[in-house]
Amino acid sequence: MCVSVNNIRKLFCFLCFSFFIANIYAGNPLVKSGKSTTSSIFQTGWTAALTPDLTFYGNQQVWSMGISFEPSVTDFLSLNYKFSLSYKDNKLYSVHGTPGTVVSPYMLMFALEADSNRGGWVFLSILTLLLPEGVNFKIHPRNFSQFAFSIYVNPFGVDYARRLETLPKTIYMSGETGIKAYFQVKDNFFAGAYGGIRGIYRFGKLGFTAGFQIGYVFPRD
Repeated sequence: MCVSVNNIRKLFCFLCFSFFIANIYAGNPLVKSGKSTTSSIFQTGWTAALTPDLTFYGNQQVWSMGISFEPSVTDFLSLNYKFSLSYKDNKLYSVHGTPGTVVSPYMLMFALEADSNRGGWVFLSILTLLLPEGVNFKIHPRNFSQFAFSIYVNPFGVDYARRLETLPKTIYMSGETGIKAYFQVKDNFFAGAYGGIRGIYRFGKLGFTAGFQIGYVFPRD
């Protein structure tokens, strides 16, 4: 248990440190929304990408294939949504998503059974579904408009796990933080890579994640 608690503390500290560094390099992204000196499709565009990755938990490997969606809030801040299917070498499968994917269905079922204010509960369940997993603090290098970087902090991940040969299913909360790189290939298409540290809060496990992304930027201008 002590090891688990220590690992959780390490992940939490790393998340806070990433947040602090991002604020320094992204020019206080929480309040700054004006255009930077570099014009880039990654500043205001919304990105959608295919994201295969591999996570190492000691000797255990976890392969994942998913999709990510990052709507921009400002030039320097975007939200993180990621949905993926994972497979571990011990025949454990899991589905990764956002907090809303767990909470919203229960709220919707409650809304359908409610005697009053049903519309309000339905609206609230839809609003809950929009809760992000985390945020990206974007960095746009000067004179290199085709490149972009971001420090991502995702403290609200959800993993829905089960084994094929057994019925019990478990929901775990997870956190992840790291760095992403984006490169404009042609027009609005981009490719990139990312890497970071991932942890499952319940077990205090820390793992190293690495993957790449291929996607499209939806311009907002």
